[in-house]
Amino acid sequence: MTISYVGAGAVSESTGAATPAYPAGLAANDILILGICGDPDGAADGQGDFGGTVITTRTSGGILGQGCRITLYWKRAVGTESGTITTDDAGDATIANITAWRGCLVGATPIDQVASGGSASQNTSVTLPAITPSEENTMVICWHTAGDNWAAENPIWSRLASVTQPFDHLSAVGFHYEYTLVYGIKASTTDTLTGNLTQQTSEDEANITINLLNAEVIAPPPQIIFIGA
Repeated sequence: MTISYVGAGAVSESTGAATPAYPAGLAANDILILGICGDPDGAADGQGDFGGTVITTRTSGGILGQGCRITLYWKRAVGTESGTITTDDAGDATIANITAWRGCLVGATPIDQVASGGSASQNTSVTLPAITPSEENTMVICWHTAGDNWAAENPIWSRLASVTQPFDHLSAVGFHYEYTLVYGIKASTTDTLTGNLTQQTSEDEANITINLLNAEVIAPPPQIIFIGA
């Protein structure tokens, strides 16, 4: 079964706590991932009432007003989630949204590999964190954040069948962070994935790459056939 992108709730931004919405059309066992972008000099990017498990966090390392931080949390949907959650206040600004992914491993964590990277210097050329998934037909996802609201363009991943950028949010609050997502399916298990994108202007950046494992396919038990008496 191929993992698919179900959708994303609207990005919420605030100078206090954010209130991102659940994506529409959820089903049981969809994987929900909450991404929060905030001020690296402010409070931790707390998940509030999301009720998930932290994946990782990454800070660009830039100074106040230039740096950024991205934190990810995940949980398994029951299929009836709706409305919004309320995150903690992440500092000068809090930008957050929830994405949903279908067809992932059931019965264990679907998250295979996690890598993060970033830069405290200001760049237009961004190298996305590289990972080597342990299984084939895995969903590779990268969250990219930057210290100001300039668009990210031309995301490229090696060895992915296609690359999709479903949103690129340019914040209008606080330090005006940028928050974007790119994803694609990787068929081979033997290659390390590398990726890059271009920012319209030089900014600090923080990025997290993960991959999600496919749902397990359980073969039926062998049939035992008796011949004769």
